[in-house]
Amino acid sequence: MSLPKSLDAQAESKYTNPYAVDVIRTKRRDLVYGISHTEDLLNLLVTHGVITAVKRSILIATNGDMALLEKFLNDTDINTVNSSKNTLLHVAAEHGNVSAAELLICKGAKVDLQNNTGCTALHRAASRGHTDIVKALIQAGAPIHVVDDQGRTPVHLAAEQLQLESVSVLVKEEASQPESLRKNTFLHMAGREDNWKLMELLLQNGAPVDAMNNQMNTALFYAVQESNSKAVEVLLNAGAKTVKGFTPLHVAAHYDRAEIVALLVKGGAQVTVTLSVCEMIQCVTLLRDVLCLEVKDRQGRTALHLAAHSGGKSVNRFL
Repeated sequence: MSLPKSLDAQAESKYTNPYAVDVIRTKRRDLVYGISHTEDLLNLLVTHGVITAVKRSILIATNGDMALLEKFLNDTDINTVNSSKNTLLHVAAEHGNVSAAELLICKGAKVDLQNNTGCTALHRAASRGHTDIVKALIQAGAPIHVVDDQGRTPVHLAAEQLQLESVSVLVKEEASQPESLRKNTFLHMAGREDNWKLMELLLQNGAPVDAMNNQMNTALFYAVQESNSKAVEVLLNAGAKTVKGFTPLHVAAHYDRAEIVALLVKGGAQVTVTLSVCEMIQCVTLLRDVLCLEVKDRQGRTALHLAAHSGGKSVNRFL
């Protein structure tokens, strides 16, 4: 049942501030006008303190109004950050705004800045599968091996979200870099972490299984060192090879990784290399029927030499 008009009027006069009604009507007209006049609306919001000038630029970068973005960049620090330490480039990368990202890069936006979780713009673009932005950032010099607060590179995030094209682009970029300049490849990192699912994805997308880092070690070396059995198995199945000198088999023996030694032997590792640092009787016992004790390491030492030098009496007796 509706109230009589007289009661409606009384209620309005009793509970409504007429000045507030006028303000609302005025603001409503401004907002209706702003729907078709974006620049004026944003300026209005800044003027009345609803948003900051930085927020205005972020909104423009998100929505991709290039003319407005270029105009407002004149009075905004291009590397300014919001409360989450995201730059305009972070925002454009996350939302897939290629034109905005390219404009920001062209205007001098820094491509290596990290937000409050350690993510760069490349992390954002890769995790969302915005491949064109990934390529633009890489071309501008964005670091591909930088890690966030959880130790994840852009390829980690791309793999987690199954953004295979982004994974492929990052793997190809990594392969183009000189081995002598890189600390570890994505595959090295995955081997150390026992992240075998990432390893499989990297290998499927062309990551070289025997790529070396600047210490001349492969991913297999680190997978063995960390006793990551599944990672070792994945690498061996992909054709990983040992190298002369201090091989994964040496590492497995040194750290008493009997299970890893078995995997390496099963996978075809050359057991005729000397276990030059083998101080663990379990691994020696495992290999005693097939081990050639006379083969020397790079310094001309056999297992017996090293066992004697290190005082490994149990190993000495066995040898």
